[in-house]
Amino acid sequence: MKIIGIISELNPLHIGHERIIRATKEKFGADFVIIIMSGDFVQRGIPSIVDKETKTKCALMAGADAVFELPLHYSIGSAEYFASGAISLLNSLRAVDAILFGSESCDISSMSKICDILIDEPFEYTENLREYQKEGYNFAKARNLALKNYIFNHDACNTDNHFDKNLFTDDFLDDMLNGSNNILGIEYIKAIKKLGSKLTPLTIKREGTAYNDLSMDEEIISASAIRNFLLSDDGNISFLQNKIPSYCLEEMKNIDKFMSIDDFSYLLKYKLISEIDDGFTKYADVTRELSDKIKNNIDKFTTITDFAMLLKSKEITYARIERSLLHILLNIKQEDYENIKMQNFPTYARLLGFKKESSDLLKLIKKESEVPIISTLSDSKKLLYNADLSLLKKDISASNIYHLVKGDNENEYSKKVIII
Repeated sequence: MKIIGIISELNPLHIGHERIIRATKEKFGADFVIIIMSGDFVQRGIPSIVDKETKTKCALMAGADAVFELPLHYSIGSAEYFASGAISLLNSLRAVDAILFGSESCDISSMSKICDILIDEPFEYTENLREYQKEGYNFAKARNLALKNYIFNHDACNTDNHFDKNLFTDDFLDDMLNGSNNILGIEYIKAIKKLGSKLTPLTIKREGTAYNDLSMDEEIISASAIRNFLLSDDGNISFLQNKIPSYCLEEMKNIDKFMSIDDFSYLLKYKLISEIDDGFTKYADVTRELSDKIKNNIDKFTTITDFAMLLKSKEITYARIERSLLHILLNIKQEDYENIKMQNFPTYARLLGFKKESSDLLKLIKKESEVPIISTLSDSKKLLYNADLSLLKKDISASNIYHLVKGDNENEYSKKVIII
């Protein structure tokens, strides 16, 4: 039995996602496909445009056999936390053989060599990283520059670490280090290496427009373009009939409201005003500098997106600020991530949905998994220790907030595992 995992936000599921899911069985010979999926909030620091129940149904209809929720702290964390949490969760199920992801380069070997530098942190690399950060570059840009500097000046004779100067050109590294899917791919492989996991990384060429490209002209467009269209004034969902699988489109037609981060603006402003005297450094990703900027500009707050644009600078990106603001809104503190590190990543796997015909897969997972499988929230108190239960409660609270703002006021405890 061959089982392949896919990690995705599915925000929302589109033709590109469907092709990757199908490729696991048609190209890579998987008997079963497991998806580790972000829930109601995603890594960019925004709410999912559709709820996780809709995404789960679409994933199962697209060919997935089981869908597990990536816990909140990972789904809205940095790329490193996102990847580490998802890989650790797949690994802890003890039944998954490989992970498949889309990438711009489709080059596992080069990604792996870059991962070795990031894990080993050689002196020349770390010194360059510090220097670039001192010059005012944000971490992501500083890391890319430090990696390029190290690779171009590295004279290792060990063939395992040797970089072919004919291949690792400036243009090649720019493409490798700036492609959004490449970046996540590198983090996935790094997490596999650091865990000592037996998961095999597999990749397939990412098709269609780039991650942030808002063009609507190609067959496979970015999820960003779909979200931008759905949230626009002329966002008639029928226009997407060739961009989103028909079964997913039918599910989305039943949705009264597509969610955007600005729907949470009043809720966040209330929290900022009520805590302004204490500052915000206790929240994850919020530095003293950012906390002071928030306090000094709170009277200019109109919407979350406008406020994030106001706060962004050369040193801190828009995405990092938006994620930090979401951490404040959802009460995600720095100490939460410190506790996660101590616990060695996810300590439970919450099942969102599965196919009836895939019952053999679930039996295997329940037998082999080294973490509890949560299918009914009411059972979580019996299956989890206090620290683990505290993290799960943050997942539950975040989804309840999502549905409160959405206006349907659904409660997590009333939801059942989706079976098709």
